[in-house]
Amino acid sequence: MSWRVGGLVLLVIILLQPSRLAAQHPLDEGQQKQIGINSQQQKQLEDVFSKAGPKRRAIQARMHELYDELHQLYDTFTLDQKKAKALREQILEQQRQMMDLFAANEMQLRLILNPDQFQRLKALLKSEREQRQRDHNRRMPDNRGFGGDHSVRPPGEHGDPPAPRP
Repeated sequence: MSWRVGGLVLLVIILLQPSRLAAQHPLDEGQQKQIGINSQQQKQLEDVFSKAGPKRRAIQARMHELYDELHQLYDTFTLDQKKAKALREQILEQQRQMMDLFAANEMQLRLILNPDQFQRLKALLKSEREQRQRDHNRRMPDNRGFGGDHSVRPPGEHGDPPAPRP
């Protein structure tokens, strides 16, 4: 059961990762030109995300601790259901905080950028995210997202039911 919880942890971390900017990687000059932002806008973006970075890392660290506790709890035969529920509720609260932080960052983007710049930034980030996913899939071909792509594995592997016998 703990591999499923681990998979969920990974999914949550991937899905809740704010954009490349939120990870505090400033746009290079070419990207600034591609998006059409000036140095003042670049500075504003860096300020927004540099303030959000420590909060994001603290939430992620706390979520990791809570998932570790939940893993340990699920690894025992005598499951303390009350404690498990309390941990799940704490994890949900951390996820809510992460989503609130992400939403605040998204609102700030709309205050800094005009609609055209915003669309170009989103297209750039989407392209980078897709490239990271392709790179990840090349490194881990049997891991096609949460739950995997069972069509690429022989039946009976990774929890699939075995193929019926003739």
